Amino acid sequence: MLRSLGHAIGGWLGVRNDITSPQDMEKVLANYGRGSDAGVPVTSETVAGIPVAHRCIRFLSETVSQLPIRVMTVAAGKRTPAPEHPAARVLRNPNPWQRPFEFRELLMDDALKSGAGTALITRGTGDRPVQMIRLHPAHTRIELNDRQVPQWVWRNPQTGRETTFPQSRIFHVRGPSDDGVRGLSPVAQFRNAFGEARAVQQHAGRFFANGAKPSAVVTTAPGTDVGPESRRGLREDMEELYSGANAYHTAVLPYGMTFEPTSMNHKDAQFIESRKFGLLDICRIYGVPPHLVYDLERATFSNITEQSLEVLKFSIAPWLIRWEQAIEFSLVPERDRDRMQVKHNVDALLRGDPKARAESLNIQRRAGVISANEWRRLENLDPRTDDGGNRYIIESNMQSDSGVLMSDQTGEPQP
Repeated sequence: MLRSLGHAIGGWLGVRNDITSPQDMEKVLANYGRGSDAGVPVTSETVAGIPVAHRCIRFLSETVSQLPIRVMTVAAGKRTPAPEHPAARVLRNPNPWQRPFEFRELLMDDALKSGAGTALITRGTGDRPVQMIRLHPAHTRIELNDRQVPQWVWRNPQTGRETTFPQSRIFHVRGPSDDGVRGLSPVAQFRNAFGEARAVQQHAGRFFANGAKPSAVVTTAPGTDVGPESRRGLREDMEELYSGANAYHTAVLPYGMTFEPTSMNHKDAQFIESRKFGLLDICRIYGVPPHLVYDLERATFSNITEQSLEVLKFSIAPWLIRWEQAIEFSLVPERDRDRMQVKHNVDALLRGDPKARAESLNIQRRAGVISANEWRRLENLDPRTDDGGNRYIIESNMQSDSGVLMSDQTGEPQP
């Protein structure tokens, strides 16, 4: 009973669901009671409401999900596409109500918030996967059985009934982990950073809700006596008539009264700088350059190009490897793993830059890496009808290394 209740509370609070004792429960509730150091509770839902965090999560999940996945057989050093392999088929059609992009995007979203994306595998004849259904992280926890093998416990949110699934029934994309079993939740791990960003966001909302006007003191002429009731009524009238939607209206004060702002300017209070610091902090958490969340303050054409390459290598590539290895581990039978390979086609990321894509393919074509028809297939064009479409070419001044020497600029053979 305690485990089930603790699981429900842990999922609701957005923390790891490993509450198994009263002490664990007390610790989690105590931590949540103080929220972040900024005094703001932080959950997956509140993090999604922070624009920069939302954009970082959307960027990574959408980028990874749009890349084609190729399932291939490997024999004698040659890789051959295997589109009819059960793993490839279930990735193209994970279930009757979700398209592959939607399914992968949802699991990536779970992984970027809770530390892991999990789906239940339905298997058919010959243990082949035929369907995958996403398991909500708030209703799913990982336990170790007597043999220290992970098993997944899913709680039905309608009935509260729990069902345990073995590792063979689970597809699991795990993010960075400190125990090799459970992925670390960025929301829980960086609660203070998200809390500070959320607190600044809420402060900005209250600031502008009050008309973006500083606090002030209303003073009366010397010798004027204003009683407590009059002062209270004047304050209420000022707040009602000259704040919020009525901001910037002309203030009319009784005779002899003056209005003196007292609060410092928000720029002097480094309010804007605080928001920028929060933005950079969240970008660091997810490894997303600021220009990809539309902060172009320090962006130039040259460094954007370099940063785009870096985000592919250091932010996106690790997630692609996690997906590829999860597919091979969960969707390819153990007996076939030595002769099967799963890879993403990252060339799809170059579609937004036709010049870079054309230059890359042209280099491969001139080096004899791809044929004309292979190039045309990548561009979604029909193959050539003549035999030349399947031929490979090399530069005229290049020869194979089978004993033929290259020439220098003078035309003399070189050793």
